[in-house]
Formats: sequence, C-alpha cells, structure tokens
Amino acid sequence: MTNKTYQEMFDRQIKNLDVQQNVAMQQAEWQAIAGIFTGTTAGATGGAIAGAKAGPYGAAAGAIVGGVAGLGGSTAGGVLDIQNLERLQKEQRSYAIDMYNYNLQNIQAIPTSITKTTALTQNTRL
Repeated sequence: MTNKTYQEMFDRQIKNLDVQQNVAMQQAEWQAIAGIFTGTTAGATGGAIAGAKAGPYGAAAGAIVGGVAGLGGSTAGGVLDIQNLERLQKEQRSYAIDMYNYNLQNIQAIPTSITKTTALTQNTRL
C-alpha cells in the first residue's frame, strides 16, 4: 500500500503543469502584442530619423517604411516565439506522462513474493 496515492500525485502534477503552461502562454501572447507595438514604433522612429535628411516628406516616408518593417519583423518574431513555447509545453507534458508510465511499469514489475529467491547463497551450508 505504499503506492496508494501514486495516481493522485500524478494527476495533481499534470494539473499544476497545465496551469503553469496556460499562464506562460498568456504572458507570451501579451509580450508578443507589446513587441509588435514596440517594433512598429521603433521602426517608424528610425525611419523618420533616417528620412529627415530628405526633408519633411522624406521623414514621413521613412516613418511609414520603418513602421511597416518594424511591424512585419516583430509580428513574425512574436508568432515564432508563441509556436516554440507551445511545442516546448507539449513536449514537457508528454515527457511527464511518459515518465509516470515508466515508473508505474517499474512498480508493477516489483516482485511481491519470494518465488524467485533461493536459499543457495555463498554463505549457506549444503
């Protein structure tokens, strides 16, 4: 009866893992959204500064081009970050389940009787 709560412990571990992963995914999504705005703003600012040498129209054109480039780059980076996080979370959950099953198989393989033992050892007299 030493393994009485083994299944309950595993179920609780997986529930905890699911909660942690949901929170991490929400944080990653919000960070990606914030990164898009930051990238767009930074690109527009850099483009405006670079285009300012060509006058006010150059600054406006530079801001537009820089903003679009910043938007595209930060969006692609945010999407890739979220996809990678999702892959890592699936692997982490799968690994935990596999380890549980392997441990359970080891527990089930432990002999509960003495049928495989013998009295013949090195210090037993014949």
